[in-house]
Amino acid sequence: MFLRLLSSNEVRTPRGRVSPRRDGSPEFSTSSDEFARILEQAGFLADALEVSLEAADEATKFRSSKLLASQLGNVDVPDLTSGEQAELRGILAAMAMGEDIRLVLDELSDSLREWLLALLSQRADLSQEHILALLRSLLGIETSAVPHDVQPKGAVHAVVGASEVNLPSPPIRMWMPSMTVGSLKL
Repeated sequence: MFLRLLSSNEVRTPRGRVSPRRDGSPEFSTSSDEFARILEQAGFLADALEVSLEAADEATKFRSSKLLASQLGNVDVPDLTSGEQAELRGILAAMAMGEDIRLVLDELSDSLREWLLALLSQRADLSQEHILALLRSLLGIETSAVPHDVQPKGAVHAVVGASEVNLPSPPIRMWMPSMTVGSLKL
């Protein structure tokens, strides 16, 4: 027998992701490049890619994400605020992970929604393969899926406390170049 003890209204929460806020304390100080590597090793590849794009932006005075986005089609990327720049990195990382960006159009800022709708109307190639090829050619970021037969046996989805441990299946690895000025292919 099921007894409902509590109920609530539907609530929308932000997606589980890295917070855009930073703690300036020296003990928590790390570069975006180092943080991306930590996220990738922990299995949070989409977040690692987003932070890698942030590191590339920091190294190129915020030109790399916009250049990457401009390669998607014949639609000019609008001038972006710092918040919209972060949103663009999230969009690019989501597309690189194979997500259908049309599902989140309503959640985007007006300028980025209009830009994406213009790309979709001209049938721009927004496929995962194309995004990964651009990441490889422009920033030197490589991703590779490990075949199923190489995956270690016994990997399970575990929950520790109130948070989930992310063990992707199949595990995907990402290789990121140094984001120091001069090593980027821009």
